[in-house]
Amino acid sequence: MVESFINQVGGDCVLIVEDLENFRRQNFIRPEPKLIEIPHIIHGNVLQNFIALISILKINHKIKSLSVVGADIVDGAYSIRLSINRLFLLRVINSLQINSRITGFSWSDNANPRLSRLIRIISKETQLCVRDPQSAQRLRDKKVVRISEVTDLVFSDDTQAGSPLVDRWISSSTKPVAVVNISGLGVQEGEQYRNHIQEYGQIVNFLHTKGFRILILPHVFRVESGDLEVSNDLFVEYCSSEDLSISEPLSPAQERRLFKNVDFVITGRMHIAILALSVGRPVIALETMGKVQGLFELFNIAGYCIDSNVTFAKKVIDAITRLDKEYPSVCKAIEHTMPEIRQKSLLNFAGLV
Repeated sequence: MVESFINQVGGDCVLIVEDLENFRRQNFIRPEPKLIEIPHIIHGNVLQNFIALISILKINHKIKSLSVVGADIVDGAYSIRLSINRLFLLRVINSLQINSRITGFSWSDNANPRLSRLIRIISKETQLCVRDPQSAQRLRDKKVVRISEVTDLVFSDDTQAGSPLVDRWISSSTKPVAVVNISGLGVQEGEQYRNHIQEYGQIVNFLHTKGFRILILPHVFRVESGDLEVSNDLFVEYCSSEDLSISEPLSPAQERRLFKNVDFVITGRMHIAILALSVGRPVIALETMGKVQGLFELFNIAGYCIDSNVTFAKKVIDAITRLDKEYPSVCKAIEHTMPEIRQKSLLNFAGLV
């Protein structure tokens, strides 16, 4: 999301980050944008966040507008504290009469009541760029104003780049390829962890019987709730020597190139789905936070959004079988919808460029 934002806004954009070195290790933006380090501005506790806000006040005269990028959802589903910090930052910015917005985000139907009140207050000044109609309606039902219906800002970017490892592997065989992303979000150690891998294992086994090679693609590499450990375990237990597991992060541009050269994608991460759809590839996605269904409805492929309950493998396998029959029409639906999706994505930047 950050890379897409920088690519659209350009040279006058300054990124506020919490840790310069950590950002430089993880991002793929070249050339590197201007950076300001303010520790704990989002991930801090109450005292740390208060100190961070004082730092914002010291530079407020330099800020023309402030956009919260990478919010994804700010209704407390991931973390109440992080959502409060984001929204309270905007409330402070609004008090300084600085233009503000949240770029393409979702809002679930079971949002935290405190956050519902807070976003209603900030919406009087902050532009809310909401990325699917379901989320927009949920906010309107709570009397939230200043809503712009957009799509995820990642759809605004179509850059692609090669990955030597992936390119060599894909070209090494003429067999069809399916990308599988197993999310580590909300998966704890123990029985829940094992069940999650076993469900994905059934999917991998089915794909093998259909002649597919599998590329296991982690998307989130942080330690907490990341994808790498669970991906490694899935690969070791269920994949073959013909398959490939990615162990280092790919840039969004590299992921787009990858998806362009495979047959379809199965994912537990929404932004994997977005990147694959952006290059016209069919996706089967697991719904976890009430945000994927609205995305798939935009593309008229809602039937490929699967409820991620404890026994989701059969539903995914049924969707794979259905996709085999509907593949041309699904690709056509994605291609037909994409121009409007891209245009709505650009609305995230209206007034900034």
